[in-house]
Amino acid sequence: MNKEVEKYFEEIITICHKNNNLSSTEERELLFKTVHRIRTDKEIVSKGVILIQSSVKAQSAKDINNFLQIIILELIAEVIKARRQLEEKTSAAKVSEISDSDNKVLYYISGYIIKYLEKKHSKQKNKQLRDRSLKTVSALTNSSGAVSFTDKFSVWYDKKNRGGLKMPCEDFFCMIREFERVVRENQYTEHNIASKEEIKGKVLEAFMIQHYADKLFYSEFSSEEDVSDMCFLEDCLEIFLTIRGFAMARAIQRTISRGKIFDKSAPSKSLKGSLKSISADQLSRN
Repeated sequence: MNKEVEKYFEEIITICHKNNNLSSTEERELLFKTVHRIRTDKEIVSKGVILIQSSVKAQSAKDINNFLQIIILELIAEVIKARRQLEEKTSAAKVSEISDSDNKVLYYISGYIIKYLEKKHSKQKNKQLRDRSLKTVSALTNSSGAVSFTDKFSVWYDKKNRGGLKMPCEDFFCMIREFERVVRENQYTEHNIASKEEIKGKVLEAFMIQHYADKLFYSEFSSEEDVSDMCFLEDCLEIFLTIRGFAMARAIQRTISRGKIFDKSAPSKSLKGSLKSISADQLSRN
């Protein structure tokens, strides 16, 4: 590729991704708006046509313009794909640090959250939205019974289920596991324990969580406004943090009652150990 043409496309990528990590809905909307602005900017497009035409003289300006429009879209799509693959690789390395015991607890919590969502959205007064919402919630389960890597984590589910709990699909379990990973990474600030709102912000900004949310929650809705009104992701996070916070508070309480000083620099207790004292009745009150 001509060096000038290469530089031209690098500048486009820089413009599109400046101060934008693509984590939030707003950032993704901003990216698409920026791409549209670039594709309709006569000066930017004209510059690209001239640069490409200098290398491919046999083609007309109109053909090159059409080619350029397609290339810009495909280029941005490839950048997003590469970013996702990088995040997936980074995430896989980090979630491998979560023990099998904690994964079993997270699997159980995932099923509980689905049950909570089903109960909440069954009360939706608008029939059309209720039907769409319940269809979305239903898709969060492993209803096919297909073999999954999560099967080995179903031990707690099998022990604790008294009817009504759901078996999560792989993507939903992975999203809840990402919740846990991001919470662990951000539960302490430099001088203190992070607040719930601070942790929420970090979780909602995480690229992989938005990636899973897009796959899980958007298919039944015609617009982002419709699905955002349902608050699927926010509800999942709220109930997860409530369960986790309650469990950790009980763990700290037990530590103090035994005469041990809580040291925030010490490794956290396992999630399984923290949740042992939570009964199904206690969970249902959240």
